[in-house]
Amino acid sequence: MRVRWFGQSAFLLDGPPPVFIDPFGPMPGLAERGRRFDYPPIAGAAADLLLVTHEHPDHNAVEAVGGTPHVLRSLAGTFAVTPVGEVAGVASEHDPEAGTLRGHNVM
Repeated sequence: MRVRWFGQSAFLLDGPPPVFIDPFGPMPGLAERGRRFDYPPIAGAAADLLLVTHEHPDHNAVEAVGGTPHVLRSLAGTFAVTPVGEVAGVASEHDPEAGTLRGHNVM
């Protein structure tokens, strides 16, 4: 399996089957808030399964990934996903305050 990093938390586990995790899209308005996001747009990536760990724009741009992936968006639990098989999502917090500052996510 080949692991390809696209920036931020976006990874493609490229090996049969291809799985993409946390794609990002355009991040307008960051410069005005003194923040930088210098990653090039995701291009040329396709997957059979797309996992979104939480619903922030730097993790949930499913439209950035090609193909016709099965999408699991921020869901905890066990899911039968073809062709991958069984996928388990474990609920967690995005911050040290039990998710009250930045929300919840799934590992």
